[in-house]
Amino acid sequence: MQGSWRLYFLAFLAGSCLCLYEQFQPFHLKLLQLEDFSAETELALRNWSDSFLAFHPAWLLAKNDLKELERNYPLTIAAEWKAAQGILHLKAVPFEPAMKLIWHHTEYLTGKDGTAWRSDLWTRALSVEIPDLPVLNVGSTFPLMADSELDASSRLKVPYAWLSDLWTALYSLQGVKMHDLELARRGGEDIVTCVFVPAQGKGRFSFTGLVSGLEKSLIVVRQLAGEKPDQNIAIDATYADKIIIRRENEPEAESPQAG
Repeated sequence: MQGSWRLYFLAFLAGSCLCLYEQFQPFHLKLLQLEDFSAETELALRNWSDSFLAFHPAWLLAKNDLKELERNYPLTIAAEWKAAQGILHLKAVPFEPAMKLIWHHTEYLTGKDGTAWRSDLWTRALSVEIPDLPVLNVGSTFPLMADSELDASSRLKVPYAWLSDLWTALYSLQGVKMHDLELARRGGEDIVTCVFVPAQGKGRFSFTGLVSGLEKSLIVVRQLAGEKPDQNIAIDATYADKIIIRRENEPEAESPQAG
């Protein structure tokens, strides 16, 4: 008789516990908070959370799936788990780009450490706007990265500081405004082309020069901006020993200068 009562009591206790669990659901995921993710990524994360919806501590076993997103998109994911409240908060922390590069008709974001991501991967994964960045066009002949059809991230073949110094040298030139900057490689030499417009005047200077000789050739550009601000001039600084200057509507060189 006592054994029967014991069985009844255990059954009652188990049923009560089950009812309490169903009512209060202490391990049910009450809230998944997502911050700064795109709508596409949010949908993927909500589908991912279905696997531990009824028992939220199981997210610790599923969190390795987040590493897959971090490998394929320019972000890291910061997680905060409030176990007592049944809340999981995930925040997208964007990759920190320092420059925008356009290469092989594709836009890339590169960081100071030389890591590069396709810009479209940012917009696919994040709701945060891409910040305003220096922009550099890179010709297809320039060996910028190992692969021009990247699935995720890659690394620059040249130091980021080298690209940044080049951009700064050209855009910070006093007395002129610069646009249409492009970096290329010709015959083993690094070449830049751009257009300089004098700040005072209506001229236009088409510039082609060696990256290695920029310091010398930019002095000439600055001088011309003061002396010939209303003329259209082509400047060819791709020679080791001279800089060729000519008016764009004249076939002959106007004035060669020793470099």
